[in-house]
Amino acid sequence: MFSAEFNSWKIYTPKDSKNKFKSNNVSSVIEGYEQLPLSNDNLIITSSTKDRLTYLTYLNSTYSAINPHSENAYRNIIKKSHELNARFKNIFVSLDCDKTGHMQTKVICEITGWKPIYYPRWWIDIKMKDQSDIVINWFPASYFRSEEHTSELQSLG
Repeated sequence: MFSAEFNSWKIYTPKDSKNKFKSNNVSSVIEGYEQLPLSNDNLIITSSTKDRLTYLTYLNSTYSAINPHSENAYRNIIKKSHELNARFKNIFVSLDCDKTGHMQTKVICEITGWKPIYYPRWWIDIKMKDQSDIVINWFPASYFRSEEHTSELQSLG
């Protein structure tokens, strides 16, 4: 992730357990915000980059998505609620299906009037915390190897 406006960057290194994320000046950044269209039918607010990209990969072009730089940084998105309400017909909040995700979804929706998407709590029992876990564990691997879907995923990068 990079934002020239805030001179910000974030690097994800999944194999480095001590320093998974390295960043500079990311507290004001809303990931995906600069890619939003001026208007669209639907906006989904997710908890992470991987979930935002999951939605953008599997939903049609009437959906846009954003996420904060971390799971506890929704303040910047809430500050933009009036602008986002003017740009999008429907705004959904789709956070993780754990207790914290449900609580954060409820609070954000109470403050903004946006629509919650709650995933079944039984997902936790089968180790499914979020949207990307469902895709990784339930979609056939061959789906991602097809030429058509590989080009779609690359175009998001």
